[in-house]
Amino acid sequence: MDDFNESADKAIEEQERERIDLALLAMSLPTKGKYRDDLKFPKETKAALKSQFIAIRKERAEHDVPDYFLEGDADGFVSMLERFAQGMEKMAAGVPDKQKRRVELLSSLSKHATRLAEVLEQLDGDALGWMLATFDQSGELMKDPFRAVTLAREQRHDLVELLPRLSTAAQKASETLPSHDFQLSDPKFSVTLQLDRLFYDNLILDLFTPSKGGFAFVCLRAVFDLAEYFDGDPYYWIKKVREHEKSMTSWIEGQKSR
Repeated sequence: MDDFNESADKAIEEQERERIDLALLAMSLPTKGKYRDDLKFPKETKAALKSQFIAIRKERAEHDVPDYFLEGDADGFVSMLERFAQGMEKMAAGVPDKQKRRVELLSSLSKHATRLAEVLEQLDGDALGWMLATFDQSGELMKDPFRAVTLAREQRHDLVELLPRLSTAAQKASETLPSHDFQLSDPKFSVTLQLDRLFYDNLILDLFTPSKGGFAFVCLRAVFDLAEYFDGDPYYWIKKVREHEKSMTSWIEGQKSR
């Protein structure tokens, strides 16, 4: 059993490092939508969630634990729930177009890349230099036309080599593009998957069940309501996530069966 726990902890630690690296990269990239940090739980909701969290943790403690000892954990737990709700609008903005539109856009990119390469080859050096000087924010190239033309010709050479490759790649991608897992990118699914992880981190993964009135159901209902996803059914999404290979619930069950 100790070997199992050590192996599981190591695997989870590696997954966590990779997840953090990807999250940091994603945060650095421009996206549509916005993070709604103005969304906050009403005082009554926040107090109820904290109280239930503390009661659960006290019940599982091996000895009597005063409430104040768990206040920090409870605050952190509820704050994470708020963050889930605050990020749902941005998640929704990141959901891609339907498959047909994705293929059309790649095909269009291929055609435009080819056309751009043709136009660049036809444009004379002086016109290219003037365009580059106009693009140069420092203003230095405007003072040195010869340098501007030379740099423009060099950059044209690189682009004329790159663009046909881009065109070919885009066309091939349009013909082979895998279907997108729209369930996985659905904000309701993503948030429920994060809740599964949050329950694991707080040693209450066994409570991540779809039962109405259960703690997971209550938490997810609060998140959906705060984000104004009133049509979100916690029972449906918790059940979906529990069965999904990316969930901690599914992963733990898989480890137990080995």
